[in-house]
Amino acid sequence: MDPATKVPPGSWNDEFRARYGAAKNAPGLELDERADLLNDALERAREAGVRVRKNPFMRRILSGDTYGY
Repeated sequence: MDPATKVPPGSWNDEFRARYGAAKNAPGLELDERADLLNDALERAREAGVRVRKNPFMRRILSGDTYGY
């Protein structure tokens, strides 16, 4: 269990958070790599039956908007 979040490793939200965080914060990623990470994060939520509302960052990356990257 991650002591900072009290979320068991491998749980959908732990996996979601890891991929989302990498998509948003990892330096040097191409836009398509960020989109792949976000799509994987969203798939983890879908598999868990959780609906995630896309925030502006997610919408921008998934639409292919390169502004800021």
